[in-house]
Formats: sequence, C-alpha cells, structure tokens
Amino acid sequence: MTQSNYNYSNNDDYSYTIIHSVSDEDSLTLSILFSPECKFFDGHFNDFTLLPAVAQLFIAQTEAEKHWGNLGSFAELKQVKFRSPIFPNTTQQLTLSHTEKNNTNTGILTFSYSQCDNDGKKDLKSSGKILFRRNSEEIT
Repeated sequence: MTQSNYNYSNNDDYSYTIIHSVSDEDSLTLSILFSPECKFFDGHFNDFTLLPAVAQLFIAQTEAEKHWGNLGSFAELKQVKFRSPIFPNTTQQLTLSHTEKNNTNTGILTFSYSQCDNDGKKDLKSSGKILFRRNSEEIT
C-alpha cells in the first residue's frame, strides 16, 4: 500500500489538490480538494457553480493513467450516475479500481466520487464504469 500527497496542475490552471492518496495494485483512493479557482468550474451554471460530469470523468481517467499507465482507447460508459453536485471548496474522495477482461483487450475503470460529512457518513456524488479497448500494439 502506498500513500502520498501532490497537486495536479497544468498551464491552463485546471488544477486540483490531492490531499491524500492510498493505492495498491488494484485500487486507488484519492482525497481531492477542488478550489473555486479551478477552471473546471468556469462557465458551468454561473449562479450554481458545480464540477461538470465530463470533468469528473477526465479526472478519473487522468489519475487512473498516472497509476496504471495507458488504459487504451475510450470504448463505452456503463452504469454511470451523477447523483448530486460537486461544489467548489469541497474535498471529495475519488475511488478507482481497474480490471482487465481476459482475452478481450478490454479494461474496466470503476470510479466513484463521494463526500464525507462531519459524522463520517459518505454522500455518494457519482459513480460508474469506463470501458477502454486496446489494440494489439497497445498491450504491454
């Protein structure tokens, strides 16, 4: 099991802060702080700022590929639900797991975002599966 802290940022300021991470071979759990300055929030409902669904998927894939390497080409979304909004200035727990389907060149990234309240109860924000396919040249 590995634990670490780091920031993700790029020149466009689509940044978020990883407060804590725990990982093993099959799973990765990140505590992520989304500051109000993060450009993912720009222009998405000016009077009701929230983290767009596409940004949640992007972050899940980005963090998964940092941990497991290239996942392949996007193929499909399954069982995806965006249950409640993720607001700026909140810390979310992103839980990821990755499995490969035998003999199919298909990988499944399972993700969930949740927020803990003061009593430690988790409020599930979103969850689902992202399927990726690899051609024979991408398989390592």
